[in-house]
Formats: sequence, C-alpha cells, structure tokens
Amino acid sequence: MSFILDALRRADAERQRGQTPALQQVTRGLPTAADPARRARRTVLLAIAVIGLALVSALLGGWLSRTPAPAARAAPAATPSSAPAASAPAVAPPAPVAAPASAPPPAGTPAPAPAPKLVAAPIPAPALPPRPASAAPSKPVTLGDLPEPLRQAVLRLVFSGGVYSPDPAQRFVMLGGLLVREGSDLGDGIRLERITPRSALLRVDGRLIERPY
Repeated sequence: MSFILDALRRADAERQRGQTPALQQVTRGLPTAADPARRARRTVLLAIAVIGLALVSALLGGWLSRTPAPAARAAPAATPSSAPAASAPAVAPPAPVAAPASAPPPAGTPAPAPAPKLVAAPIPAPALPPRPASAAPSKPVTLGDLPEPLRQAVLRLVFSGGVYSPDPAQRFVMLGGLLVREGSDLGDGIRLERITPRSALLRVDGRLIERPY
C-alpha cells in the first residue's frame, strides 16, 4: 500500500512540473504479484526450519537422558587374611528331653485325695529350771546362843518404835532416831530381815534374833 502511495505522489510531482512520467517509471515503484507469494514461501520455510530445529533438540535431549552413567569403579575386593587353622565347629548342647506327659487316669477311677497340708508345729518354749523354793525362815534364837561379840553388837541396837503394814514397802522401825526399812544393813554384820507387828527380826551370822520395838 505504501508503494502505491509513493508512486502516486511521484506522478503528482511530475505532473506539476509539466512532465508526464513514463509508464515504466510508474510501474517500477508498484509491487508485483510475485512479491506476496515469495514472502509466504519464505515464511513457510522459516517455520519448517524452526520446527525441525525443535525436533532435533527434543531427540538429542531424549538420547542424552537414556544414556546410562558410567558405572562406578568397583572397589577392589578385600583379600581375606590367611587364618591359622579353622577352629572346630562348636558342639551344640543336647536338647533337653521333654518329660513324658502323665497319662490321664482311666474313666471311673476316683480322684486321689489331696495331700494333707503340713503345718509347722509350734516350737515349745525352753523349759526354765524350777526356782528353788525359798528356805523356810528359821526360828529365832536367843541372845545366849550368840557369841559374846555379836551379842554385844545386838544389845547396842535400841529400837524406839515401828510401823507394820501388809505392804512390806510401808513397814519401818525407828533406830536411834533413824527410819530403817526391811533389808537395811545395820553394821557389824547385822541386817534387818523382817518387821512383824511387835518386833524386828535381825539376821546375825546366819541366825535370826527377835528384838521388840
């Protein structure tokens, strides 16, 4: 379209100059009918070339993806060290022999009675030796039965009173202003053995002497 406009403009210019342009000059600037066909053929060839290039690239990429990677170099196998003599195989322990199962009792056989439970008998306490019976209190003796030194020692003991009680802990006698209870040592080997309602029994050299209070 632009070629036609250019040709018309040149014709106008020549006409204005008073010259009639030659037909060859007018038609030289116009596009011929062969130009569009040539352009279409060139476009088709270019498209075919682009498509062919794309196909070649796709085929080349597929071939490269299918090519396996070079196998890794195999590591050299470790040479086994020369062992001395092969040890003898370990002998497996014999399998335990299962105890034969006891056969069930025949039908109609009464079941055995359960074994009686064993009850530990109580351990008897060790028997304690019987206590020796306390010797019956000996009968009191008189002062004349004592040796002279012991008799004088007994005579020096003067009792000024006393209290008797069923409870031995509450009994006491007054000796020289002192309160004396049963079991007290009075000196010179004399001991207050027992207190009665009216007298004190003294143990002197293994013998009893009764002294009133």
